[in-house]
Amino acid sequence: GKNKTLLEVGCGPGSQSKVFHGQLGCDVVGIEIDPARAEKARTYCREVHVANLETEDLGKYLKEEKFDVIVCADVLEHLRNPEDLLIVLKKFLKPCGYLVTSIPNITHASIVYEMIHGRFEYQTEGLLDSTHIKLFSRTSALSLFEDAGYWIADLQKVCSLPEHTEFKTNPISSEDKQILAAIHSRNPDANTYQFIIKAYPLNNSSSHNSNGFTMREENRRLQGKITSYESELQRLNSTLNWYRKPFIVRLVKKINLLRPGRPK
Repeated sequence: GKNKTLLEVGCGPGSQSKVFHGQLGCDVVGIEIDPARAEKARTYCREVHVANLETEDLGKYLKEEKFDVIVCADVLEHLRNPEDLLIVLKKFLKPCGYLVTSIPNITHASIVYEMIHGRFEYQTEGLLDSTHIKLFSRTSALSLFEDAGYWIADLQKVCSLPEHTEFKTNPISSEDKQILAAIHSRNPDANTYQFIIKAYPLNNSSSHNSNGFTMREENRRLQGKITSYESELQRLNSTLNWYRKPFIVRLVKKINLLRPGRPK
């Protein structure tokens, strides 16, 4: 949104702060561990605090200030105890304030494909950035926020095909192509590169619905339905792709399946 008071945790050199301030008219305060990066971010922020998120009291820098939005973009996976930070950040949100985070998905098809082939190599950036300490799936990301006392109002996905990631996954053999297809058929988040999560503290008065169920319970129920629908969509797309193939190709495949010794 526009014209928000915004705390950007881990603002780096201010590449996002520039957009928040210049294009959205937000009043931005940044926190950054690297002094050189923090200095660059000052161009776009009202102030930038140089601090270690895990060892310093953020109240020492932020005092009693409250924000409409707190942004943690690609931050939580770099912390030993991200839940502790999420708990601390709640006190710096206004009554209707919320948290926006992006978290890389460890179950992306490119990583699973690498692991099936016995590889788990850290990179200089991306999903297996060598500075990542915590690894998250959809389920563990949701649990992180719930355990820290938040309810998730929105979960979106940034998608990238395996061949477009830093792994440049490109199976050549038919067997490897089948492996990659199997990964996609079983995992609705196979192409999810990042999860984008919008979350409110549970102590917000809007955290219960009219039936008395907590938003945490409702969110779990809805996320389960979404995962089920995504799996069904993938199955239907696979069936559709089968029928889109030329008739003769499908006929040959079926004949091969019915040969003696092959399962029917």
